[in-house]
Amino acid sequence: MASYGFIVVTCAGADAVDIPSICGTPVSLLAHDQRQPATADDLTQRWIRGIGLAAVVGLAYFLTAKFSVRLILESSGVAVFWPAAGISSGLLIALGPHARWPVLAGVMVATIATHLIINDPLWAGVTLGLSNGAEALITAGLIHHYFGARFDLVRMRHVAGLLAAAVAATTVSGIGGAVTYRLMRGPSAAMFDTWQHWFASDFVGIIAVAPLVIGLASVVRRPSPRSEVIEGTLGLVAVALTTGLIILLPRGLWETVFPITWLFPVLAWLAARARPAFSAAGAFLVSITIVLTTILGIGHFGDPSHQSTTASWKRKLASWLWRSAHTYLPRYLPSGGRVRHTSLTQTRCWSASETTNC
Repeated sequence: MASYGFIVVTCAGADAVDIPSICGTPVSLLAHDQRQPATADDLTQRWIRGIGLAAVVGLAYFLTAKFSVRLILESSGVAVFWPAAGISSGLLIALGPHARWPVLAGVMVATIATHLIINDPLWAGVTLGLSNGAEALITAGLIHHYFGARFDLVRMRHVAGLLAAAVAATTVSGIGGAVTYRLMRGPSAAMFDTWQHWFASDFVGIIAVAPLVIGLASVVRRPSPRSEVIEGTLGLVAVALTTGLIILLPRGLWETVFPITWLFPVLAWLAARARPAFSAAGAFLVSITIVLTTILGIGHFGDPSHQSTTASWKRKLASWLWRSAHTYLPRYLPSGGRVRHTSLTQTRCWSASETTNC
């Protein structure tokens, strides 16, 4: 049976101090010993979670990058559309600063693997990986600094913040990309042109994909009501059907009826009636459909006659992606500084300082 008592510690020049003990061992030492296994277990679990997250990010980034290399511009070596930038930035914004190192590691490994596959030198893959990783860190870092953990896409201020963070991040990462391609390709790779292409492709990638990642993370934390899921799904089906119809229209109608406007009512309805995850999914659906039909040679953007010059093809593709990414603007309905979110069964409002009821 354990005996409880006190250890008397006497120090020179000091009074005796009673320290609680169990079987002669100070309680503080027992508590310290008991904390050691828990700390070691926590550290092991953090390492396992970090490695798992890095693997997931790396795999998603690699598969997306492998898809994007089919859109590389020969003049600069940069892809027209880089959705992988949106995956890394969106995950880091959604998961918080503690995920920065796993995300950075996954992006680095995926970038190096992608460039080794297309026969770029190893040093180029490392420097481009650092540029891509820095881009995600800057985007998420600015968001966390100015908006904190309550960042969402239901306020115009937060949407504008995401746009500004994407501009800052792609501006910096584009410099690293431009320098790398200049060193790798020589004078044929004009630095300013390469920087422009990098900025455009990564910026559109962040705006088109990061909101989807952020929205999905929000839905996982707080699932939507069944009625909202049904209405949002119907909205996404309407977006898909409308996008397919528009892309398959003959060239003559493109020049007379401007079919891009057909999407606006559907996207505005989806943005106003459902959570940001659904409007983000609608924007991503439009973007990825345009890119896929371009690669596969289907419909308006896949028509070889529209790709007579790389510059005009890039401008047209980027224009559509920009417009599809702007579906968040209809969410902001000025009403005393509040943002209104209407679902099929209820209307919920958030003030500028309250998000718990979202």
